[in-house]
Amino acid sequence: MSLAAPIFLAALGLLVPILITFLVKRRRRVVRVPSTMLWRLGAKSISRSRRIRNVRRLVALLACLAGAGLLALAAARPGGKGIATAVYVVDTSASMAGAPIEEARRYVRREVAALGPNGRVAIVVAGDEARVLLPPTSPGPLVDRAIAQIEAAKETAAMDEAIGLGEGLGVAHHARVVVLSDRPLDRAASRVGGWTEQRVVGRGGKSDNLGIVSLFTRTAPDARDDEERDATVVVATSSTSPRRGRLVVTFAGRVVADRSIDVPAQGEHTENVTLRGGGKLVARIASDDGRSDALAIDDEASLEETARKPPKVTLVRDKEDTAATYFFVSRALSAAGVTDVDDVASNSAPPKDAGDVAVVLRDGPGRPRGVPAFYVGVAADELEIDAHHADKSGAHLRSIAAEDPLMRGVALDELTSLRALVGAPPHGARSLVDLDAGPALIAGGSGKNAWVWLGLDLERSDLVLKVAFPVLVGNVLTQLGGATQVISAKTVPRDEVMLEGAAPAAALPDASEPRWRIPLSPPALIALLGGLLLAFEAWLSLSCSRGASPSRALPAGDSPRARRAPPPRTPEIA
Repeated sequence: MSLAAPIFLAALGLLVPILITFLVKRRRRVVRVPSTMLWRLGAKSISRSRRIRNVRRLVALLACLAGAGLLALAAARPGGKGIATAVYVVDTSASMAGAPIEEARRYVRREVAALGPNGRVAIVVAGDEARVLLPPTSPGPLVDRAIAQIEAAKETAAMDEAIGLGEGLGVAHHARVVVLSDRPLDRAASRVGGWTEQRVVGRGGKSDNLGIVSLFTRTAPDARDDEERDATVVVATSSTSPRRGRLVVTFAGRVVADRSIDVPAQGEHTENVTLRGGGKLVARIASDDGRSDALAIDDEASLEETARKPPKVTLVRDKEDTAATYFFVSRALSAAGVTDVDDVASNSAPPKDAGDVAVVLRDGPGRPRGVPAFYVGVAADELEIDAHHADKSGAHLRSIAAEDPLMRGVALDELTSLRALVGAPPHGARSLVDLDAGPALIAGGSGKNAWVWLGLDLERSDLVLKVAFPVLVGNVLTQLGGATQVISAKTVPRDEVMLEGAAPAAALPDASEPRWRIPLSPPALIALLGGLLLAFEAWLSLSCSRGASPSRALPAGDSPRARRAPPPRTPEIA
């Protein structure tokens, strides 16, 4: 036990005069009154037994000494073993929307109430990026406001990074770390020996969900003019049986589509809607088969559709190459709304009009300089990417930077690739798609020197068969030229809509329910006990003084010896 002001322990010296005061006993003065001599025979003693009075005086003495000692100890402000600190790591992914996030907030509130006024609370939220929502803070309005700000978002949860951040705070402040998520987490996620606890919220066993995983607009391949646009809505379900839903699409406040759709079991369904003009596009999906929908956050997606000028693209390739890469890329450019394409041979002179963006299938003198470039399956020396081939064993998809704008609306789940180029990102670049052998999609540079490098072999993968490829090409043109014809809405990631989560080999230990603690600090509690003991001593002293007054009139001859003598006999008259 530590003391904040040990000098106040000197007040314990007051116990000595208190003890002396109780030991000094004042003798009672006895006054004999002869006229009251006859009263003695009928008088009854109302005084308490001397033994009882002595016991009460002893109890009062002990209560006074204990009360004074506790008050002196409270003035020294003992601090106990230390301040209790807790770090809470909260999953804020889309699957936590609704009841799970509410349960997580209630649990944190109960824990904060159990910590008491001297506790400290820190909160880390796990969204696309892990961040500290609340540094270690004493309970109060700041903590209450931070708990109210815990909300689920249309994103995945970076749980490993969040747990590492929370455990860093826990080690620095000797704190307890509790992870709150809607799915069990593997013990391997803990970096400090597995003493981190977890609390699984939303144990309702969610399995049926229907949601929008992608919403984007583009110029239709057969568009009649620049005003005609094609909106694509992709709906997925996690149910193990087919689902029926109702899709309503509004554009500029008008309903442009109201359709009933069938979604295959644990699959997805794509709907296309033709648009003209500009305005806000909103897509909503609702269950139309009477079955439950686990998440509400994925039932709506929206974007702003505005008129844009198509970019001019310079396509650099080897015109003698018969590979199908040119076909796939040209179709993706057309799907992205690009109508002005300058086809340039890689071994020729660069064009006079460099265009807005260069798409490079084969690097050479024909590539225009001073414009952003998109490299597809080619090793460019000036990028300083040490590219090398990866076979089927190293071409499995490992991770995707879903939070990057380039990957918005790009669903690469279950991607199959038999061959790819992988490389190390140069200084200042960022990896967007990682395979087992290394990064296969890298972006870097800025302004006119911006570039994106794609190492996936389009002929040896099913990327070109997915809707994600033209969306990716459109996002790249947005990043590089700022004039793409593809606009993607921020939607819930597919794995969140599908409620996917691998079962842990060894789960983190479960966190216990919050325990109730006395809502008083140790000094306040000790001072309260001392005050109660002094009040008890005052009551005992007052009751003793009422039972025996300082002086008492006695009949004449009523001495202790006279009390023991038998009463005189009354003479008989014959």
